[in-house]
Formats: sequence, C-alpha cells, structure tokens
Amino acid sequence: MKRIISIILFCFATMQLISQDRTDFYDYNYIRTFIPIRNNADTAVPLHGQIDYENEWSEQVSYFDGLGRPMQDLQVAASPIGWDIIQPYIYDNSGRLTREYLPYTYPQVSGNTPGAFRDRAIIEQKYFYQATIQENPNYTFAEKSFDGSPLNKVLKQGFAGEPWNMTDGRVMESAYSTNSENYEVFFLSVTDNGVLSKEGFYPATKLHKTITKDENHNYTTVYADFSNRTLLQVSSGSGISFSTYYVYDDLGNLRYVLPPLTTVQIQNASISETFNLETSWVQQLCYYYEYDKKGRMIKKKLPGKDIEFMIYDERNRLVLTQDGNLRAANNWLFTKYDAFNRPIITGSYQNNAAIGQPAMQDLVDNVTTFFETFSSGDFFGYTNIAFPDIESLNCKVNTVSFYDNYKYYEAQSESFKKLYSFNEAEIDFIFLKDNKTKGQITTTMVRTLPTDQIVDANTDEWQFTLYYYDKYGNAIQSIKTIAFRGVEIVSNKFNFTRQLLASRDHLVFASDRTSESISTLQKFTYDRAGRMLNTTHQVNEDTLVNLCGQVYDELGRLKTKKLHKPESGLAWAQQIGYRYNVRNWLTGINNDLFSLTLGYNETQGTPQYNGNISEMFCQSPSYDMYLFTYDGLNRLTKATHPVGGAYGTSYSYDKNGNILKLFRAGIDSLSYAYKGNQLASVNDVLDDQCQNNGFTDDGFFELTEYAYDNNGNMLVDLNKQISLVTYNYLNLPNQINIVRKGDFDNILYQYDATGQKLIKQTKVNGRVITTTHYIGNFVFENGALKHIITSEGLVEPMGGKMVYQYFIKDHLGNNRVLFNGDNLVLQQNSYYPFGMLVTPLRENRAYYDYNLYLYNGKELQAYFELDWYDYGARFYDPTLVRFHSIDNYSEKYHSQSTYQYALNNPISNIDIMGDSAWTINNTWNKDFISKYQSSVQNRIQQYQKDGKEFTCEDLALSIMMDFAEENRLPVSITNESGTYDARSNDYTDAESFKNDVLTTTAAPDLQNKKNTSTIDAGQATSGDIILNRNSEGKANHTQVVNSPVNSIGVMGIKQGNAGAMNIVPGASRVFGAGNPKSAFYTGKPIESAIYVPAANFYKNYSTGDIISNYSTQKNIVFKRFNFNKF
Repeated sequence: MKRIISIILFCFATMQLISQDRTDFYDYNYIRTFIPIRNNADTAVPLHGQIDYENEWSEQVSYFDGLGRPMQDLQVAASPIGWDIIQPYIYDNSGRLTREYLPYTYPQVSGNTPGAFRDRAIIEQKYFYQATIQENPNYTFAEKSFDGSPLNKVLKQGFAGEPWNMTDGRVMESAYSTNSENYEVFFLSVTDNGVLSKEGFYPATKLHKTITKDENHNYTTVYADFSNRTLLQVSSGSGISFSTYYVYDDLGNLRYVLPPLTTVQIQNASISETFNLETSWVQQLCYYYEYDKKGRMIKKKLPGKDIEFMIYDERNRLVLTQDGNLRAANNWLFTKYDAFNRPIITGSYQNNAAIGQPAMQDLVDNVTTFFETFSSGDFFGYTNIAFPDIESLNCKVNTVSFYDNYKYYEAQSESFKKLYSFNEAEIDFIFLKDNKTKGQITTTMVRTLPTDQIVDANTDEWQFTLYYYDKYGNAIQSIKTIAFRGVEIVSNKFNFTRQLLASRDHLVFASDRTSESISTLQKFTYDRAGRMLNTTHQVNEDTLVNLCGQVYDELGRLKTKKLHKPESGLAWAQQIGYRYNVRNWLTGINNDLFSLTLGYNETQGTPQYNGNISEMFCQSPSYDMYLFTYDGLNRLTKATHPVGGAYGTSYSYDKNGNILKLFRAGIDSLSYAYKGNQLASVNDVLDDQCQNNGFTDDGFFELTEYAYDNNGNMLVDLNKQISLVTYNYLNLPNQINIVRKGDFDNILYQYDATGQKLIKQTKVNGRVITTTHYIGNFVFENGALKHIITSEGLVEPMGGKMVYQYFIKDHLGNNRVLFNGDNLVLQQNSYYPFGMLVTPLRENRAYYDYNLYLYNGKELQAYFELDWYDYGARFYDPTLVRFHSIDNYSEKYHSQSTYQYALNNPISNIDIMGDSAWTINNTWNKDFISKYQSSVQNRIQQYQKDGKEFTCEDLALSIMMDFAEENRLPVSITNESGTYDARSNDYTDAESFKNDVLTTTAAPDLQNKKNTSTIDAGQATSGDIILNRNSEGKANHTQVVNSPVNSIGVMGIKQGNAGAMNIVPGASRVFGAGNPKSAFYTGKPIESAIYVPAANFYKNYSTGDIISNYSTQKNIVFKRFNFNKF
C-alpha cells in the first residue's frame, strides 16, 4: 500500500444512550471527519458549535450501531442552503440492506445541531421528497430481495419511484442456475496455432447460468464455466436473440470472440469442423488473440483489420507494435523506457526487410540493455544504448518525455531557457513553482507529423512543453511551442484543497515573449461543498464577463444555469432551468430560446422503464416532437414525428448493429450492403428530387462503392465522390480528395505525434481557400483570430471588440441555439436522430463563417459538402450513421459493429471522442454490476499479459475505474485529499482522474463507507476486495477477489505489491530524506493466491506463503464498492 500524509483529524466517542429523543452526538458510536478548506491544516479543530463551515472546515459524521454497521452518514451544512445532507441506513432482521433510501437534507433548527443524529430520519426523508418531487413520495427508496441462501444473491432489484416498486413495478430480476439442456451452448475449442473447432455442446449442469431481466423485460443470459470465465452471452428481447461466444485455450487465455453475426456460421457447421484466420467470415467478423509461452499477447486481430504484432523485452514491456498499414512498409512503432519502466521515447522503426513476429521477438530477445538514462549531450536527452538505435536512418522519433527534474531544460541554450522558464507574473499564484518534482513529467518533445501537401505547414518540427508544479503536485504552468513562432503559456491557480481558482491561457507570437500576444483569463468560485458557482472570462485587458453562473437544488443537481452578464451588468442574458425525476434522470430543460421535455415511462408513446427516452418535445422557436421505439437490444428502430410525420425515421440492423435499412421521410430510403462490418454499397431506393439534404450518390449504383485499407479505414466513397482518403499512423485522415462539379477539391490535416490536430487546409484545384490553425482554445483562419472556444460557446472578434456567443444545448450536448450577449439569436439547429441536420447549412461564405460546432458539440467538416464530424479519434458521417474508421476500443463492445455510433441508441447515448459510447443516464445498475464482475478475470489476465505492475489498492481501483471509463459509469472516490468525481468532467480527462485517485488513495481509504460496504465472505464475488487490517482495525493491505468460492470451497485471489518496499521518487520531499517513511510501496507484478473460508486457509502461489487461521491472523474484512453511491 501507499503511505500518505493525513490532513484529516478523527475524533471518536462512544457514550451511553441517554434518550431516544436526543439529537446531539453523544447517544451513538460515531466518527467525525474534518477536512480543511483553506490553508488551515495546522489549526486545531474548533469546538463543534464554533465551526465556520463556509470558509474553514467541512465536516462529515458517520453513526454506527453496536455491530459496527453504519446507521447514518451526514455531510454537515453541505447542501446549497447550508442544511445537513443525510443518508440513512435501515437493516432487516438478517442484517441486510433490503431498502436503500435516497439522501435528504434537514436544517439546523429547533435544537438540531449541525451533524446531529436524526431519530426520525425515514419520516423526515418522506416529508422532504413530498415537497421536492412530483412523484409519489412513498417510494423514495430502492428495494431488493435475496435468495435466502448464505450467499445472499439478489433476486430482484427495484429502484426509487413508484413505477419501480417491488410489489407491482418494473424491477430488475436475476435467476441463477446451470445449463439444463444438452443443446444450450456450443462447445468450441482452439488449438495452439489458432484452429477453431466446433466439438458439440456442453453437457447439462456443466456451466453456471445467470439470467438478468431489466426493467423493460429485456434479457441478458451469461453462461460461465466453473472458473467463472464467460463462454456465451445472449442478449434477447422483443423477439430477437443475439449470441456472443468466447473461446479459451487450455491455459485459460481468451483466443477468439465470435460476435452475433457469426452465430449462423457456428450453427451450420458440422461437428469437428474447423476454421482459422484464413476463413473469410473469421477474418471479417471475429476477434483473435495469440500468446507466447510467457502468457504475453503477441498477436491480435480485430474484425476487418489486419493482424497486429506485439514484441516485448525481457522485462515484459511492450517495445514494438505493428499493424497492417505499418507492415506494408516494414515499419514498427517502438517505445523505449527508463529504469523505472516509464515510457520515455516513442517513434517508428523501419526494418530493412519484411520480418514476422517470431523473428522480431528473437531479435529483441538478444538485446541485453533494457533502458536509457539521461544524457545532456544528446539532442533527445537520453543515451542510445537500448534497441532500437534512434540515430540510425531506420528510426524516426515521435515523442520524448522527461521525468523528475529539469536537467534537459538546464542543458539547453540561454534563449531556450528564457523562452520556457517559469513566469510567476502570468497569474497571482497562491503556491509557486516547487522543484521537488519526483515522479512528475517535466518536459516533453512532440514531433509535428510530416505533410507535403499543406502550404506553409511546419513539418517535422518539435513542440517542446515544460511543466511546472507547486509543492502539492498541481500542474500550475505549462509552456508549449506553437505555430507562428510562439509559445502557449497556460497558468493555473489552485487553492489548498486543489480547487482551480483561475486559469490563464496566453499566446505569445515571438520567441522573445515581447511581441504581439493574446490571452484569456478565467476565474472560478465554489460553494462550501465544492460545487462550482460562477465562471468569469476575460480576453486580454477587456471588460470581464460573467460567463456562467450555476444554481443547485438541495440534492446537488444543477437547477439553473445562467449565461452572460457583463461585469457591470445587473441581469443575466439567459437562464436555463433543469428538471429531474426521482431516479435523477433529466426530464426537462426550460429556456425562452429553447425548451426540451423528455419522457421515459410517462409518455404518449411506448413506455420505457430502463432509462431509454420514449418521447422528446422541443421548442426552438417552433414546436417539435418525436416518439421513439427500440428493439430488445435498446437500439433505436423508429422515430415518429406525430406532427405531419415530415421528419420521421426508421432503422433496421443486422446482428452486429450495422444498419441495413434507413428511412427518412421524403428524403432517404437507403439499403446497405456489407462485407463483414465494412460498408460495401448504399442504394437509395426513394426516387426523390430532394438532393439538397440527406444521402446523395453519384447517380449510379454499384456493388462496391467503398474501399478500405489494411487497418479498416475507409479510402474511397464513390457516393460522395471521394476519390481517396490517406491516413497517418494514428489512423487519422491526412488528406481527403473529392472530385466534385468539375473541380478537384482537397481537405488537408496536420497533426502532432499524439494526434492533436494542428492545421486544416482546404484547396480547390490546387489553390488554397482556407488555412485554419488550432492552438488550444484559439482558432485562427488565414492568419487571423477566428474565435476562442469557451466552456459555454465562442468569443469572436467583431468590429474591433470581442463578442461573446453562447450555446444552449440539449441533453446530449447538441448545440441547439447560438445567441450573443444582446440576446440576439444567431443560429438555431434541429437534428434527425444520429445527428444529421434537418435544415442543412448552405454553401456560401456566410456558411463557413457560421458556427460549425454542432452535434455533440463536435466540429462539422462542412467544406465541399463533406459533412463529417471530427470526434478526435475518428470522423463520423451522420448521413450514413457510421464512423469511417474502426473503434480504437472496439474490444469493449464485442457484440457490436466496429463502426457503429453510440450503440445505435443516439437518443440516450453519445460518443465522447469517437471511441467510447456513454449513456447520459448511466448508473451502476444490476446489469452493469454483473458485467463488471464478469469482466474482472479477463481484465486481470490482460494486465498480466501487458506486464503491468500495481500496488495493492491500485489493482482493485484500476479494475473498477477502467471498467467504469469504458462504460461511462460514474465513479466517486473519497480519501484524505478530498473527493474525486469522474462524472464532474464527463470523463473528458479520464487519465488525469485515474492518476489523481491512484496517487492519493491508500488501503485505509477503502474502509471509508463512502467508498465501500462490508459484505460476508460467502457474498464475495469477482471484483470485491479483501482488506487486511492491523490490531487497531486499520487496513494495511488490499486484495482482489478474482473468483468466488467454487464448488470445492476455494476462492481465487489476486493482489499487487504484498509488502516489498522501495525508495520511491517523491517520498523524501513528503517525509524528509532521513525519514524511514520515505520508503514507499511500489508496484509489483500481480500475484495469485487462494483462500478457503471453510478451513480458514490461505496460500500465495506466487511467493509460496501459507497462512493458517487466515481471517484472524490478518484481521480480514470483505468489502464491495458502493456503486450506488457513485
């Protein structure tokens, strides 16, 4: 585990029960937790009645019964109006939480002191919701029932709200059994060399079978073997049933995943019939994996993409990768590491001849030097002794990273140091630069990728970035090379609790920092609970503008957003109201320029109880309405437009989610044909004359109208008259050539080596039309500032002044209205489902000067009627309802097409960057928790194959957070440094969020009732955790349950570092170099162990340690993450 500085003071008190009506602290066991909210950590905690909750301290009180079970959790004076936020817990006679009550707030009145125990909590909670919600207040709890066995498996799970009550409502149900028929599940095997064979069927009772029914009566059935490996997942409902098979080798490695479209091939195959990667349907539709004798993944094939090779060094670190496009040129991507296994140099390596994975692995196996060290005399700052030789002509470096210190900076010229030196005058920092930066990235070098087509582009130049930190590790300033011979200086002001108070983004367009520049300054204020209240914005020295103000309801949900108020202004230009139902699903957005009403189960259409949206009313300014219909897989099948039906749509899909037919009333009636998941042709069978919107073709139908490269990127689209799209090694388009109306049009892009878009240039017949530079939030066109992107819209230079423009967005983040500070509406947008504009933007000069940040807030690539959206990771075509490249994270969605958008539910789901679908109402429901538990073994196995190392608590947290990120589920972890909430930034910076959690969370934090709940050993299943505790009951080690107790009574366990200590960068600056506490726990390879609860026996197979009477010797407790509280 990690040791951290405690800045929270704990007070414990237990006194005799005096009176049932008492409301002070002293009747119950309790823990009071104080967190300083300014630089007052060394100040003694004041007496309870003297605490300043607004400015100095936040307080949490947890009450326990005599068995140590939580009774109430209170956040003292934490509601927007200063009331206590109270979470009650009620147990049944078996000690189970059969009802989970919603939190409520209560004032400090009539003798109720802040944080006092509430004896009438359930009655108070009912009264609170009676005044707060329009629904029936008798159902402000989620109820569940259990199977009655010692395992306490949940059979039914209700939710808050009368429609989801346990008596006659729509609840989630689970059933547990075994396969009962001999013909339920195909028995599939695979040989070492990847030959797939159908062997027959699994005999009855040989597999675990779990059936989950959701609130809409859709079913998910999971079959798993006795090692808890998922073999088959069947999704069914509304008369459809789709199956996904998982095939493992004898060592338990996942070798094949067979998506639903392959089911017919398996069904039709004869017993003992074999297939391999040369089989066409396997090549087009299946996932394939191959491993070496060390269990490392060495080959991977995704559907529609050539096989990828992976090469490892002796430390099991991934050093080389090669995909199909790279292989055509004998290129590999390499990564070099330092002594701490941190990546320091990446780039491309070209072998002199074509070489396969085994031969390349043999070459790397002969390397005896495994890391580089700093070298001040080299341009790249490191020695060059590990493979490959970066100074050879065969290598091109793409990125370089430096850690721990500023030696590279100090070795540079005086002009370089002047340009990139920390500048404390940029902003009024509270905490200045601190040189104790062990473990931090301090300097990076990123190459601009080459392009020979963009006029005046900087090619193969280096972007340097220097990062500076305060004494608490906050990144307070970065200085980065940008276009126009300048630098971008981003400075952040943090307070003691790491809240961002101000941020300045400053562009300087000359190397001496004295020439023309432009800057923005944002300031942020927060309430007592850390909720952001107000954001101001300022360009250069112009008048400060109140950009956004936010008001919250008593439960902390956004109630009102206010937009635009000049510093001297009295009123906000616009106020937007938000409404929610009892399940916290958004039901309405109210504003005089745009209003939205969403219906779920209460609707004129088909009721939806599982979070799908059934109806949508919009007014902006005209009245609009849609009724939505879904199939049993939650895919949108119909959008009915009751008012005239002019904008109605319908959709049908194949088993992988590829669209087969798409109908838009009066515009399109499209039929799609595929080769695997790749689009082959589209035929518009509607003989319409309306070609100014919707799908357009070249006037001819051909069997093959689309072509793809080895990585599955679309190269040709004959219907859009795209003659060629070229891609870089990141699978991002470099060039789009369009032969249109007698012209040869080009859209050209330049990126840096991390995939950041730098330039977009358009040409007609070789003549440059526009050149757009993207520099952070600043966008320049043809050398002049076009606009600045803000959190709420744009700032555009007009008539010598800066004009603020604001977006009003719908529930999906689609920009519906653009208005300015004078309340003048500049743009209104309506969308078909999946993002196509109802009224297309016109092709004229004003069209391109218009706002192009539209669907999901993404930029429309509007030139030459391309009309794709740039999502960052991929480009999306809303007309065809497809991405044109394979999802980088398609393995998260094995049953889905690698080109689908938002799981084919664009009414509830969005795609953040083109690589992750996110449901707006996602919660850790029973289905997601079950999927999480089923994924744990495969994820740990993948960690091991990737050679990852973990501390003990980091393993448990990483498994949970990686699953949450992939499924866009909320995560909130509270530790001694504060509360980290992924939902607060919609996962826009998931890596930073995870890093913050992992670097601040220790084993004792996993005892925190905000994070975990105690369970019995018999309840423990995959993903639950085991805490070892010291004699005082404080956790000092964390293990992960890999598999629950099986039929012979054995539980599988995985763990990170079990206790080995190392001197870790950064420890000495916390405790002092001479303090033994500077020996921190560091990551180690994952270890395997077993625990037999009945015998209380433990064995670690990685170390050989055996412990009898384990639960007593290690004082263990089983815990489960509080998913419902996230």
